[in-house]
Amino acid sequence: MKDQTIRALEYAVRMLKKEWEKSGETKKVLETDTTEIRSMLEKINDDVKMSNEAMTGAEAIPFGESIEQSKRNYILLRIGRKLVKATEKAEKKGTVYSKIELDKEEAKLLTQIMKEQG
Repeated sequence: MKDQTIRALEYAVRMLKKEWEKSGETKKVLETDTTEIRSMLEKINDDVKMSNEAMTGAEAIPFGESIEQSKRNYILLRIGRKLVKATEKAEKKGTVYSKIELDKEEAKLLTQIMKEQG
């Protein structure tokens, strides 16, 4: 019985990860320059480092909190990929500005991180 429960949880987590990798419908288009994009990437990197330190420093992390943190990390990964792609695209075209399409979760999290880290 215990093995079945563990397998069911592992399956559920795998399915959640697949879902979290996908961006939703575009809700916000961010138009910014490559310098600002690099700044955003640094802030995301700092946020991931702080999160990792908090998770590794804790003795026992509740399952729910672990799932929430995993989802947040997948959203950060999606944002990061979009920012890097926008920078590469701008450099390839020889322009300074880029448009980044964000879904609701990405826009909310990026705004939150930018406010927190000034």
